[in-house]
Amino acid sequence: MPRCVIFTAGDQHGIEKHEIGLRHDDFVICCDAGYRLAQRLGVRPDLLLGDFDSLGEVPEFGHILRLPVEKDDTDMVRAVKEG
Repeated sequence: MPRCVIFTAGDQHGIEKHEIGLRHDDFVICCDAGYRLAQRLGVRPDLLLGDFDSLGEVPEFGHILRLPVEKDDTDMVRAVKEG
């Protein structure tokens, strides 16, 4: 059964790709600066979402859901809802 895996911002030093246990059919969402972790691990997300305040830029990426800075849900909550 496919899973949804969400990469978030925060202190993720030392996390290695094998520790996440990604499978080929996982749906990967990067939540704002969680995109940095995915890049470091060589993971291509299926969706990148957020207001991009913590990433500092909106990257060139095909599947982006850009959220307004002022919103009811945090980027993480929206990622969970999308998943």
